[in-house]
Amino acid sequence: MTNVTTTSGGKVWLRFITEKGFSSWAIRWFTWSDWSHVDFVLRDGRFLGARLDGGVLIRPHDYIVPSAFRYAYVEVPDPRKVYGWATTQVGKPYDWKAIMGFLPRANWHTPKAWFCSELVAAGFEQAGSPIVDRASFRVTPQTAYESVEVVKVDGVPSWITGPGGYY
Repeated sequence: MTNVTTTSGGKVWLRFITEKGFSSWAIRWFTWSDWSHVDFVLRDGRFLGARLDGGVLIRPHDYIVPSAFRYAYVEVPDPRKVYGWATTQVGKPYDWKAIMGFLPRANWHTPKAWFCSELVAAGFEQAGSPIVDRASFRVTPQTAYESVEVVKVDGVPSWITGPGGYY
């Protein structure tokens, strides 16, 4: 298991982003989303998420420069359960089958591969704090963003911008 330091206070942090380029535009257009990607934010400023390039990985804070972003958090009884489960998924491939399945209603609960919003939704579900309805036939960055459980934050959280921060 990958060693990560989680945030305190019962919060699991997320970063929603939009990027320049065709793939970001296509994701937003096909999913009716403002966002094309979502990552878990780790306490050390790195991001844990699923992307086309490499599948599920922990990436450095500067792995991409988004054209737009929004931080958010979800209050949970024990953030270690969400982050702990998510780190067990590191190394799994990107979920091409589910991406292609947006139109024919593929099951997003298949744990062999993930795309970003599946990984995030499954992490909260595994910890007993779901942010989307399990019966949903798909989950997108926008689905996660619009969850009533997700608290949006203006700017970059102070624990990221403070001493030793990354912005």
